[in-house]
Amino acid sequence: SEEMKDRLKESVSDLETSIADAEQSFDDIGAASEVAEDVAGRLEELANKTNRTAGEQAEMAGLVSQLNTLFPDMGLAIDEVTGNLNMSSDAIDDFVKNSANLAQAKAAQDKLAAASEELIDAQVELYNTGQELEDMEDRRIEIEEELADISEAVTKKQQAQEQAQIDYNEALKTGEGDLTALYNAMMDTSEAVVEYNGQTMTASEASRLLNDEISTLKAQQESLQETYDTQNEKVGESQEKITGLSAAFENLIQKTNEDTAAKAANSQAAQVS
Repeated sequence: SEEMKDRLKESVSDLETSIADAEQSFDDIGAASEVAEDVAGRLEELANKTNRTAGEQAEMAGLVSQLNTLFPDMGLAIDEVTGNLNMSSDAIDDFVKNSANLAQAKAAQDKLAAASEELIDAQVELYNTGQELEDMEDRRIEIEEELADISEAVTKKQQAQEQAQIDYNEALKTGEGDLTALYNAMMDTSEAVVEYNGQTMTASEASRLLNDEISTLKAQQESLQETYDTQNEKVGESQEKITGLSAAFENLIQKTNEDTAAKAANSQAAQVS
């Protein structure tokens, strides 16, 4: 049971780590998105200036480099002749927002997939632990029944001895019966003999072994049950977090789709006008 407890704890720990990674992924990309928006905002501010100093032109170049590093597919550049950007401010904003959403969605999807796999592993370990607890309980019941059988055997042995005394006394009165056999049965004070784990032994020895076994078993049950309850609670909490992250992921996808649709609609309207 110690090995099972360790496996269960390790599985739940892996699950919690995986969820923490997914949550951190959201935070990291969200922070990166804020940085990108700040960079894009400063770049727009500089791009709108008519007379830029050499320092401001150099700053623009640095900001362009930052955005291209954050978004390798952006292809943002400064015209060497005019010094202007090859994308409008609106186009830059749209690209930054959409790319950030897509990046966050992709990272969230990967992390959520990993967390979901860990959740399944943890649930399997919980199930196996639950089965082990049921097996322990079945064995405990078996031991209780075996102890009851031993008690019954002891009682029958005592009753047989008492009956032998009655029969012996009766035989003395009537002169009938095998007095020697009845006397020996009456004087037989040996313990009842039973079987335990395929071995024949006295009832007291079997009872001692069974009581030792059930004492150990109960301690193992209590310890494993405590671990099961604790880890089961953690798995439940983790499942709620995964549900929340999944909802956030769906919101990201929806927002990305809405932004893409709005961008397409604006582009079409501009062409018509």
